[in-house]
Amino acid sequence: MSGPRYVLAGVTAAGKTAVSLPLAEALGAEIVSVDSRQVFRGLEIGSAAPTAAERARVPHHLVGELDPTSPMNAGDYGRLCARSVDAIRRRGCEALLVGGSGLYLQAALGGLDAGLPRDEELRVRLRQRLETEGTEALHRDLATRDPAAAATIGPRDGQRITRALEILELTGRPASLLRTRGRTMGPGVRMVVLDRDREDLEERIRRRVAAMVAAGLEDEVRALLDRGSIPGVRF
Repeated sequence: MSGPRYVLAGVTAAGKTAVSLPLAEALGAEIVSVDSRQVFRGLEIGSAAPTAAERARVPHHLVGELDPTSPMNAGDYGRLCARSVDAIRRRGCEALLVGGSGLYLQAALGGLDAGLPRDEELRVRLRQRLETEGTEALHRDLATRDPAAAATIGPRDGQRITRALEILELTGRPASLLRTRGRTMGPGVRMVVLDRDREDLEERIRRRVAAMVAAGLEDEVRALLDRGSIPGVRF
């Protein structure tokens, strides 16, 4: 089956949900969420997941489908997304990808590098370093060994930092060099990116956070902490 043809992207609070619903209806599409947190159950408030009414209006996929303890990375998401899109297309519908998680969107569109090595034991050691030394220390290590990769990764993005270090350890070559090869991107994708000026966006974010708190964000976080499960957080 062919991949997705329609994408609606944008930063947090840009207004993607409000645009996605009528757009999906006009396209005869079902929505596939491209969000690294909405895919987990129990984070509906904090991830600004679509409401039950919005999901009843247009079918949504990859929203609240995984337990928060489930491992997930961009490659895993790309495979889940491909299966969802194939199922939608087999039903004779279009798939509209909606979200703001850039790496996950890249995975959904086939733009991640294939064939780079992985080693679970090394990953465990790197995660242990992450916990004991902190993300900024590992980022400094990466900046010394692969400045080009470090320049594209935030100093608190533990997952991408450890992945770049993993590739370095396994291949002896910088991830920034290896990742210039083997990328594929599906043709014919139509993408709209929502943008707002900074002042407007900041005000929308403030209103969103206030609404989250009023809707019970604290209780949602406490429930996750009680279970010992917040994606990306280790206890």
